[in-house]
Formats: sequence, structure tokens, C-alpha cells
Amino acid sequence: MVTTANHVQGRAVLHFPRTIVSNYLLPQQRQILLILDNSNISVNCMINTSPRNMNEKYISQGWIAFVKQANINIGSRLRITLLDPPEILKVRIIDQHE
Repeated sequence: MVTTANHVQGRAVLHFPRTIVSNYLLPQQRQILLILDNSNISVNCMINTSPRNMNEKYISQGWIAFVKQANINIGSRLRITLLDPPEILKVRIIDQHE
């Protein structure tokens, strides 16, 4: 994933791909822990479900807090890995733009 100005400025959410929602997230799962790889930064996040589609899930406020704490910049490339069981979402900064 490449971060945009909207992510860094707190105007964008982190959407889960439908395949992740339907195959890996637990049906009633409401929380997930975001952890920045090789650091002590972590944020407990609420998983939101879109009212228009039960398979559309995303993280909003927790994602915004995580981006700020991790000092992620516009254009940074991130590798996001969902661990098993799906209680932790590990984020690794591949390329941090200045």
C-alpha cells in the first residue's frame, strides 16, 4: 500500500479487501491491534462495518492515530500483514518518503 495525503492528513480510512473480510476476519470481529514492525508502536482499533454492505469493513480513528504515531509520510510504501488468528495487523514501512 502507498499512503496518500488523505491518509497522512487524517481524511482516509484503511479498508480491508473483500477477500480478507470473507475469508480471514472473524464474522463478529470488532477489534484489531495494529503493530508497527520493529518498534513499540501499537494502536488498538475498532473495525467498522459499512451500513450498505456487511462485507465492507474498515478501520478509521485507530488507523489515523497509528499513522501519526508511526510518523508515516505521504508516498510511504507499507506492507500490511494479517496474522493468524486475525487479532493483529502488522505494518512494515518498506519505503519511507520524506
